[in-house]
Amino acid sequence: MNVRHKMALAGAVVALASILLASRPGDDLVELTVVGGIVTASALLAEGVGIVAAVFEILLGFIAGLVGMKESSLLDIVALLGGSLLMFMAGLEIDPRLMRRYMLRSLVTGAVSFTAPMASTYLALSLLGYPQRDSLLAAIGVSTTSVAVVYAITRRHGVISSMRGQVLLASAMTADVLSILAFSAIVLEPSPLLLVYIIVLLASPPLVARILDSLPPSSYESEVRVILA
Repeated sequence: MNVRHKMALAGAVVALASILLASRPGDDLVELTVVGGIVTASALLAEGVGIVAAVFEILLGFIAGLVGMKESSLLDIVALLGGSLLMFMAGLEIDPRLMRRYMLRSLVTGAVSFTAPMASTYLALSLLGYPQRDSLLAAIGVSTTSVAVVYAITRRHGVISSMRGQVLLASAMTADVLSILAFSAIVLEPSPLLLVYIIVLLASPPLVARILDSLPPSSYESEVRVILA
């Protein structure tokens, strides 16, 4: 048995233990343990099988929910932090020069990849008789692009720094942002604060770019803090 087979076997064992633990009622500590086990198992399985870890994380998380793992405020916080960290890591891989050169292509690709499946899914569900709100939520949910999968695949195959990899990554991030805005427009109540938040969200990238340009080259820690904020 080679190293990859051993890692796949270890990942399968950890995944099974995590799923069994998820089926038992527990507190926040148990939930965190299950999440940690799923993340560890996904990493081991990814290295052993050769598939990106995000695929196993989604699959094992889905199974954990089926066997009885409940949602909680703690898991929501962990998911929010994980999503923010993922977008942060993916953003660090984008070359600003290539991004400016292929910005229109990235935005158009991301917008089309989001709106086309959303429109077709919404139309199909509406024709089947589902309520308008439910059809919209389902259509948005199946139309968003997983930055985790795109980021992992482009990085694994060594094309993340190429033009194609940069466009794919920027397009996936565009689709994710559009899905967030679409969900917010449906779920959140319109308010002046929401409008201010959207304006700040759209205006922040050039502002952050100007702040980063003004920092000295040696201030890497300050750059990371500004980008994360």
